[in-house]
Amino acid sequence: MEEAANDSYDGKILYNELVLIALIEQEYIKAELSSKNDDSKYIKFLQTLLSSNKRVKLQEACCRQIIKFFEKRDEEHNIAHKDCKDE
Repeated sequence: MEEAANDSYDGKILYNELVLIALIEQEYIKAELSSKNDDSKYIKFLQTLLSSNKRVKLQEACCRQIIKFFEKRDEEHNIAHKDCKDE
């Protein structure tokens, strides 16, 4: 997983698609690749999977997680921005 989150990934990882989808949807891989407030390796991993394969169900799982990540980030930004306006 770490290799796929790095720029040196060559796309040669064998995996069971359904197992990988389950690991992504249950956020197991996110927990393994992310540190406290840094999800950059996890997002890079999802981007790499998304661009390196043609498996539609896996691409859908990656897209859902990326959308979920940005929705959460935007929500946190809006809450912080609202708090600044209230002061």
